Amino acid sequence: NLIVYLIKEFDVESIDAAQISNLVNGAGSLIPVVAAIIADSCLGCFSTIWISSLISLLGTILLALTATVDSLRPKPCEVGSTSCTPKPNVQSVVLYAAIVLATLGSGGTRSTLATIGAGQLADKPKDQRIFFNWFFFFWYSASVIASTAIVYVEDNVSWKAGFFICVASNVVALLIFLMGSKFYAKFKPEGSPFTSLARVIVASITKRQVALPSTTEDFFQGSSSVGLTLAFVGWTSNLIVYLIKEFDVESIDAVQIANLVNGAGSLIPVVAAIIADSFLGCFSTIWISSIISLLGTLLLALTATVDSLRPKPCEVGSTSCTPKPKVQYVVLYAAIVLATLGSGGTRSTLSTIGADQLADKPKDQGIFFNWFFFFWYSASVIASTAIVYVEDNVSWKAGFFICVAANVLGSAIFLMGSRFYAKFKPKGSPFTSLARVIVASITKRQVALPSTAEDFFQGCNVVPKEALAVVPSKTFR
Repeated sequence: NLIVYLIKEFDVESIDAAQISNLVNGAGSLIPVVAAIIADSCLGCFSTIWISSLISLLGTILLALTATVDSLRPKPCEVGSTSCTPKPNVQSVVLYAAIVLATLGSGGTRSTLATIGAGQLADKPKDQRIFFNWFFFFWYSASVIASTAIVYVEDNVSWKAGFFICVASNVVALLIFLMGSKFYAKFKPEGSPFTSLARVIVASITKRQVALPSTTEDFFQGSSSVGLTLAFVGWTSNLIVYLIKEFDVESIDAVQIANLVNGAGSLIPVVAAIIADSFLGCFSTIWISSIISLLGTLLLALTATVDSLRPKPCEVGSTSCTPKPKVQYVVLYAAIVLATLGSGGTRSTLSTIGADQLADKPKDQGIFFNWFFFFWYSASVIASTAIVYVEDNVSWKAGFFICVAANVLGSAIFLMGSRFYAKFKPKGSPFTSLARVIVASITKRQVALPSTAEDFFQGCNVVPKEALAVVPSKTFR
């Protein structure tokens, strides 16, 4: 809800507010890459996370104070009034410092939290996959709650209440993370990843004449995430500006539409993951979603290309403006819905199908996730900067067709690797097992715990005695 806050409380022009939001989104994609490099090279994941959390907390508190302390935000002033007092520079300094700190701190935890979580299960690939499934589930669920409930509080209760909810959630999360400190397996930094990358480049050049191996196990087609991320972030990052400039949508309404897109973009991956696990499988879910995303992005590009699909330019106050045909908005919103729906369907399933290829290689699985996030965030940075620059300085048509091309390329790369993928059949809804656990817990709440591990249910398959889990206890480990 940052754009609305800047416009309403700090009298920032709508286009400027959208540009600030784009910078925040771009930095939010770049910083996780830098934080991952720092964590691997110098500090380690644990230190990087708690330091970043403190920075994020400081920024969020400063932002909440701008909504609480009257002297930290401009006094209300009607447009055209001659009695408005000048805005002190300190207000802008505090505001932008808050935004920078909150963005910097949040970005520092986004990639490292997943890494430290997977690190606890380095020798258990099956459990590692379950961890990532739940990690993404909670991540996207929290994004949905933030994009709906907290935004509702900010819009309908007060900015102060909404921002202090953000502060409270930051504090709670930091405390929970630090409380588990003594249980974590902490790994020492292994040095800069660019050293290994340089070795790969040198080896590639020196061995460029060597014949490629014939076994398909040596290949994995995962780079499609780059194209699909470029396509989605490329048009969402500048959506507000496009709606305001080309479709004469009111700035606040344009922000609300963008909020709905971001909220849906966090909810749909959860639904897509359930559909993939229960019915279609990851492969089918991805290619169907890619086609839906391509159709939506293509429609959006057509609204910037075909004159009859967008309103004619009209100056404010002019009496000769022609009415805006409803079909233009039907096509526009259909494009946004389809592109959001399709992109959301690939965001969680691409990482899952990638991890499935390395199910029996936990070390390689960890390397895959490191590079997956690296390319994901790198593509987001490129989309938030280069593609947005093209849209603003060349044309909307050029920018959107770059998104179309990226979508086509990403889908094509994914489908080209089809015969190499290990495809797993859907195992049914994960909520069925969850419901069974809840029902069993309630019905057996009075049953005394047995004293030996052999008396516990270890799964449907026969498990050797030496592989049995330890007896549950009242402690975490």
